[in-house]
Amino acid sequence: MSQSLQQRLCSYIKSRLTYEGAWMVWCDPRNDWGPLLQMASQSEEMQDIPVFPVSERTAGEIGGLLWRRKIQELLDAKRSFVLHVQASENDLGWLWAQALLTEHLHINSLRQTLQQWGWRPQNSKTGPDEVARLARVYFQQDPLEWGGGGLQPRPEALLNVLAGGALPDADDRAILDLTISAAGLPVLDEKDLARWRTRALARLLVTQAHRVAPGLFQYHEDLIAEEQREFALQKILDAWVDSVRLSRHLGERILEADRMLTLGNYMHSATLETITGEEPFLSQAAERALFAQTCLSLSQKSRRELLEQLSSLADTFARHARGFWGDVREMQSFSKEESDLHSYLLPWGELARWSQAIARLLQAAPGPWNQPDDAVRWYVQTGWQVEQAGEELTRHVNRATAELITLLVPLREAYLARWEGYMLGWTEIWTKSGCHPPTLGSQGEWLLEQLKDKRPAAILVVDALRYDIGMVLKEAINEREGAERAQITPARTALPTITALGMGMALPLKEQDLVADILNGKWQLFHKGAKQNLSVAEQRREWLVKRAKVSPEAFLTVEDIEADKIPEPHDKFTRIFIFDNLIDKLGHDEELEPLGTGDARRRYLRVIEHLRDKHWQRVLIVTDHGFIHWPGINEHPITPPLPDAAYSSRRAMAYREDACFAGPQSLAPGGKWRIAVASGASCFRTYGGLGFFHGGASLQEWIVPCLAIAWPRKAKPVDVAIRRIEQILTLRPKIILEARHEHLFGDEEALARQVEVRIQERAHNTVIFSSEPKIITPTHEPVEFPMKLLDDVAAERGTPLLIEVRDTREDRVIASEKTTLMVEIEGW
Repeated sequence: MSQSLQQRLCSYIKSRLTYEGAWMVWCDPRNDWGPLLQMASQSEEMQDIPVFPVSERTAGEIGGLLWRRKIQELLDAKRSFVLHVQASENDLGWLWAQALLTEHLHINSLRQTLQQWGWRPQNSKTGPDEVARLARVYFQQDPLEWGGGGLQPRPEALLNVLAGGALPDADDRAILDLTISAAGLPVLDEKDLARWRTRALARLLVTQAHRVAPGLFQYHEDLIAEEQREFALQKILDAWVDSVRLSRHLGERILEADRMLTLGNYMHSATLETITGEEPFLSQAAERALFAQTCLSLSQKSRRELLEQLSSLADTFARHARGFWGDVREMQSFSKEESDLHSYLLPWGELARWSQAIARLLQAAPGPWNQPDDAVRWYVQTGWQVEQAGEELTRHVNRATAELITLLVPLREAYLARWEGYMLGWTEIWTKSGCHPPTLGSQGEWLLEQLKDKRPAAILVVDALRYDIGMVLKEAINEREGAERAQITPARTALPTITALGMGMALPLKEQDLVADILNGKWQLFHKGAKQNLSVAEQRREWLVKRAKVSPEAFLTVEDIEADKIPEPHDKFTRIFIFDNLIDKLGHDEELEPLGTGDARRRYLRVIEHLRDKHWQRVLIVTDHGFIHWPGINEHPITPPLPDAAYSSRRAMAYREDACFAGPQSLAPGGKWRIAVASGASCFRTYGGLGFFHGGASLQEWIVPCLAIAWPRKAKPVDVAIRRIEQILTLRPKIILEARHEHLFGDEEALARQVEVRIQERAHNTVIFSSEPKIITPTHEPVEFPMKLLDDVAAERGTPLLIEVRDTREDRVIASEKTTLMVEIEGW
């Protein structure tokens, strides 16, 4: 079992003083033991055994009458003590007679005793002064672990000074100088400490850059010697970056060192494809040059080569995005004073996002289509991912730099060329096969079948919910729930794919019972036997009340749901309809393409969870139509097949059913009107540059999603347990949570819940660490919560802590565990 020098010294003394009044004399002519005995006497183990140092001499002899009287008083009082005499056993002078009565006379030197306790010096020339300094410095460590020789480098001493801390005292100064030398850094300059810190960091940055790209920096004058590099990088630089406390001002110091080095000038034409190292540069100048040249190199590739090369770099981009100067680093350690340093972060995360999107695009490439059903099957199984890839490439970048824009232009062109090819391929095979509608039912027929189940159901009617958005929504629901709660069914909406017809098609009725007509250039839609014009929202609601027996109080908006104005179901109230047009509105306002659909998806996820919490056992989602995005500057207007259309739009023209013309076409509901649709992404007329299209017969516009989300009747939120952690040993702790299960193979009736973790000190409930919220699902997989140290907190080693898990929706604690902080947290 490992024992520190302090523990060994205390044990040694106590083993000699075995009864009340026992005492010992410690001979120490060089006073090497003096500081060690005093430090030991202050420990809890030695609280009843004082150490009395004797250094005074009387008439040239150690001690005197006063000390003889003091020792006699201690003996008469039967006190145990250690008499530390700065003399040899042959030079006890006035104390010689009393020393004959002691239980133990210690005469070995510090070096001899340390060797008896396991220390093995590698250098026989290590002098007594260095041994004494070594003992003072490593007093809390086991001599067995001192590593031989004299003083050993101590990285933490150097790190503290590099990060701005004060210079150590005389004993530790020797260790500091030794560590500086071991790391290959410049000799400490006390007169200009700030400049020395910058020069030392500059040398570390060059050496780290050499580790990433050896060929570029092998002759740099600041490169640390080969035999010192491992220590300098692993023990000093890597540890500095990894330290929450010490790295708080590291970003600012790196920028200062970069101004001295100008490492960007050494990069020449280096890109991610040419450097050999996998890690990011710590130098911001070098990392910035690498980013710029990588973007430029990619932008100069041909379309196919660009897509393939970008896709292959996904993992590399992600590594750099998580690097010190990356924009998605989990634990960014800039201090409040350095908040402006965020402008120096490099948008590697954008490249990683694009790369992942392109990978999905390439993986979704179709095989040959022999008939229209092959194309439909491809689209609903994998082809929808093409649209998701496009969304990532067309929405606004979080931080638009010149380098990103240079790359984004050819990247979007490469994507759109491939996307348009799929659009034209579908039009071609559908037209050649006779323009028969895809063999799918309507969304209304799907809803009619779903409502045969009498369990409470909330129907969410979303305008312009494209199929790929429905797929991503389904995946997100199942991921958050930890179970297959959501299922998706593809359906075919009406042509033209517009709200006036699509919303009627989404009502719970059969398509064959619908008839579409045109009056003064506007569409009307009727259900056989009913007078309501289902192209009008108010009349659709009237139809639901009269024909579907829906209560007038059952019509809600998403705003009602988010305001918690949700009625709970009961025996006579089992259906509610919620309407939302956010996606369509954003599209027509030209905001959907730059913003993406992420906010809309999160909006619907919140709605679904609110409905679940109000005991609506099922949520059914239908829509009217999909859409495409095509940049207005690239519009391809084509000539209508015939003049004098009864209805015209950018993507569709309507003629009487008996009209004869070539090209892609189909019938509106009821068969009274023949619809001519534009091929591929083309249009019959321009529309002021607006890139949001629907009305046509592309797969993206015509095929729509129908989602059913269902929960068990007795569902309840999953119980959570904290994996036991006895001590917090780092400033970047990770807390692991696990779902508690009543059954071996999981709980079908358990619901997912969103939680966050806090670690606070128990005395005053001050929060020290906190986590980002995460979803806990009823699976067997544990969930790891990285904890972030809050700003301006301080705590001592040994502080009792409490780990709390809070349900973010209910804002209450659902689990807690006690632990202890075993690392000091300093406020600076």
